[in-house]
Amino acid sequence: MQPAAGVLAVTLSASGDGTVTGSDLQIDCGSTCEHAYAGGAGPTLTANPAMGFVFTGWLGACTGTSPCQPFIDGDTHVSATFAPDTIGVRTLDVDGNGPYDALTDGLLVIRYLFGLTGQSLTDFALGSGAQRGDPAAVLGYLADVRPRLDVDGNGAADALTDGLLIVRYLFNRRGTALTEGAIGAGATRGTAPAIELYIQGLRPEADRRPAWRQPRSAALAVRGAGSVCHSVAMAPISSRRRRAPGSDRSKTRS
Repeated sequence: MQPAAGVLAVTLSASGDGTVTGSDLQIDCGSTCEHAYAGGAGPTLTANPAMGFVFTGWLGACTGTSPCQPFIDGDTHVSATFAPDTIGVRTLDVDGNGPYDALTDGLLVIRYLFGLTGQSLTDFALGSGAQRGDPAAVLGYLADVRPRLDVDGNGAADALTDGLLIVRYLFNRRGTALTEGAIGAGATRGTAPAIELYIQGLRPEADRRPAWRQPRSAALAVRGAGSVCHSVAMAPISSRRRRAPGSDRSKTRS
């Protein structure tokens, strides 16, 4: 079947500044962000961050950060996210306190992807020494890095796929225990090695000490999706966290 003609619409997201240009000169967004195309390969889109900002990625019909040629089959949407260049690369240290932790950083990610805001986003989910503690600051940070949270590379950052993969990884799940039931439709990263490599890039300089064995209640958080995953996103940490023998009272590191 022939791909359908449609309108290619580009939106600019988050707190940064930049433009998106098309190779055919019909898209120049900020100013011209929509154009009608015949079905098939569209123009190559290039993101151009303004001085002092960085491009954190595409969502929709494009993924990653490289120039992208979306496929037109009916109306097609692409979003481009720009953020201040101070955003850094330690994406999964959401509260900004140094370590990467499933029950703080991972919980903040999955709550955000479930659409929680305000105190519902941050309650009982901030680590000791958090540099981002205000709900608005956490929400703004996660909006700026949202394209990086598209772990399976299907053009959408979703709680029950990408969020679940991040939480499982921070609980030190690997292989099929990491990916089972958590890969979205149209994923461009679908194998455990590809997912592991991608998430590792979101947590550079991670502490590589062996992790303590998680309690049964924590294992439930990463085993499935649906209501179990939603319960973990909503429950306070104090009802679930158990310290490892000999660990300190700050974050447990992965």
